[in-house]
Amino acid sequence: MSDFPEGYTWPNRHLMVSRKAAEQIEALLQQSDNRNPEFHDMYVYNDFHGYGVCHLIVSELKKIHKALSGKEQDIDEAWTLLESLVVFMETEGAWSMVEDADLQWGIGSGVCSAMMTVVNALKEQGRLNRECIPNVEHVLRIAHFCGPLGDFDGGPDGNWLNVNIFLREIKQIVREELEPTDEVKEQEKKWYEAWKAAQHEKIRKAIERAQEEDGDGDEDEGNREDEWYLPGNEADAPAPKATTFKFTTWYNKLQKHLKEVPVVPFRGPPEWDLTKWTKEERAPFAFGGMDSDDDLAGLPGGVKELLEELAKRGQMDAEDFSGEDDEDEEDEEEEEEERPQKRQKQSGGQAKGKQPAKNQSKGNQSKGNQQKGGQQKGGPKKGSGNGPKGKPPGAAKGAAKGKGRK
Repeated sequence: MSDFPEGYTWPNRHLMVSRKAAEQIEALLQQSDNRNPEFHDMYVYNDFHGYGVCHLIVSELKKIHKALSGKEQDIDEAWTLLESLVVFMETEGAWSMVEDADLQWGIGSGVCSAMMTVVNALKEQGRLNRECIPNVEHVLRIAHFCGPLGDFDGGPDGNWLNVNIFLREIKQIVREELEPTDEVKEQEKKWYEAWKAAQHEKIRKAIERAQEEDGDGDEDEGNREDEWYLPGNEADAPAPKATTFKFTTWYNKLQKHLKEVPVVPFRGPPEWDLTKWTKEERAPFAFGGMDSDDDLAGLPGGVKELLEELAKRGQMDAEDFSGEDDEDEEDEEEEEEERPQKRQKQSGGQAKGKQPAKNQSKGNQSKGNQQKGGQQKGGPKKGSGNGPKGKPPGAAKGAAKGKGRK
């Protein structure tokens, strides 16, 4: 018998995931990279990556909807899809930084209602336990930390799910049925050490280096020592109704919203995956193609003005888009070395370099259209989950480009 559960792996010592979910997470992270202009030496417009990630999440919700549709629901498939999706959303925070508040609310409502639907089904089947799903509490913990969910209070008109109800419910389930006692934590630590010992020497050394670099993450939010399941601000959320977590309701509402807003980039070809753009399509947005006034003049409308404004504010200079920075090659080599390590450190809480936004404000809410620069006209107000009801979720703009996971 194996010294650790078969079919499971550890991205780090705080997080256990199924191997099937791990493969899906890796694929999602690669698709996210494909949508990140910075990784392709490009600048398309502000929040391009964020919207690309949002539509990647929406595509995963479509798969979950298919698994949960019909009389014969595939609960196991839906659980694995959710397991990989919440880890991806926690690792890649760009989805919570876009200006379309309804898109964020729709994603939050869809993911949390789907998770609650599957959790309730597993409870009815008597399978919501560590004997059947060894990492069940890990998945619920990551769902709790997969974004600034405390800010998703249902919206100014209460049109979306108040996610605080979901947070309270899963915390209560963990306290009553899945509390990670000292005995459980000790067992999981033994599993992790046995799993690590079974890895190739190069992998073990990479894991140890990653732990040394971030101090093993013992002080990170969401690690195994964090009693995340204790009551918090969400305790005051209203009691759930019979229809509160009806996944099809929130999924259909999100699909309706997507019919009213752009679902493809408003600059360049209608494709979020930059690897599918041709060389000619990418050229106007490439950093190296922006090294003169003539090049700037040939950019699509609005991009030239945006770059000039950033230069005026000191946020970019000529080297940022001239392709003449002597350190570019060295930086690229360092980035290539760092990216695999950063993936090793997918945490059980908010990933380093990403914090839920609490302070952003952009006037009154509008209907989610992507405007020039990636912003809405009269964009939504953004505030903390503890603020006045009706303020939409979001993240600080300072983290929106180039400061999250690479």
